[in-house]
Amino acid sequence: YQRRVHGGALPGVWITTYAQSQTDKEKVKLLNIVNDVELNAVKVSRLELESLSFNDRTPEKLTKAFQKVSAGLSAFSKFVPVSVVKKLLKQSNTPTLGMKEQLVTVMFMDIENFTGLCEKLKPSEMIQVTQDLLEMASQKIIETGGTIDKYVGDAIMAFWGAPEAYEDQGRRSCGSAVGLMESLHKLHTHWSSHNLPLLNVRVGINQGMALVGNFGCSQRMEYTCIGDVVNVASRLEGANKVLGTRVLIAHSVFDSNMDDFIVRPLGYIRVKGKGSATKIYELVGWIGGYGDNMETQMMIQNYKEALQCTDTNQYSLALSKFRHHLQRCPNDPHALLMTSKLEEAKFGNVESKDFHVVLEAK
Repeated sequence: YQRRVHGGALPGVWITTYAQSQTDKEKVKLLNIVNDVELNAVKVSRLELESLSFNDRTPEKLTKAFQKVSAGLSAFSKFVPVSVVKKLLKQSNTPTLGMKEQLVTVMFMDIENFTGLCEKLKPSEMIQVTQDLLEMASQKIIETGGTIDKYVGDAIMAFWGAPEAYEDQGRRSCGSAVGLMESLHKLHTHWSSHNLPLLNVRVGINQGMALVGNFGCSQRMEYTCIGDVVNVASRLEGANKVLGTRVLIAHSVFDSNMDDFIVRPLGYIRVKGKGSATKIYELVGWIGGYGDNMETQMMIQNYKEALQCTDTNQYSLALSKFRHHLQRCPNDPHALLMTSKLEEAKFGNVESKDFHVVLEAK
């Protein structure tokens, strides 16, 4: 009899024998081998490489063949997101160039003052702390269903919503960012105990429509997303430096089921090249978890009240509230900026856009 075994990564294994010349015991043994091969082939097609199983009845050549395929796919998934590898294994055709518009949430993470640190530290120290941080940050992204698009030097670009679609992609991205900041605090303790420098990061998150798919050329392509949503996410990451914050999110992200996060509204920013302003928030932590304490909640409430006064043209009251806030947080760059704008303003002849933070650099 003949039996053909199908698997995503293996085109098929043909086993041919003649039943007339085999004992019943040998037939059972052969069928068991076929079943083992079929089961492992299915696991390979699902990229469940760690669960491959072999035993004494599996022919040595088959075992080695599976191990080689497993090693190759495992190595491939180190360079390409696992979700994309699984998608490729399911396809019967060769991947082609092409992108489609869909909703995504994009994150940019960058190490603060990385260039300056590189000049001061030994290469071995810089490599160790950088790898510690990128390993931790990447894990937080993957745990929440994010796709790591690329590493750009010390920066990471990631997105949620493709190739796997999530209704709560905004919440997932923010959960990743808060988890990252919490784990970074633990890394600081580890680095301090080994006399290593303490790295900090800046994160920007934005949500919107983007072109998603295979981009590049016929010889080399990458699965990525492009569009204005990506550019703004990158600018939000950079805006942390101006505003003295760690994680900034756009209003589009804030709208997506953020009830259990602690956020501080920061008004609007206008980036060079864009006509409209973007409403932004500082992502502080979880309610009842990281970043949550009475002092933080009080600070955020007072800040909201001061910012609302600028929206309703109560500039004198807004100035008073921002000054009160600075008594508690004297080094808050955004509050210092708003106070300066209010002090210079001629009350009664001011538009709300005059209080937008303008980012001149691209």
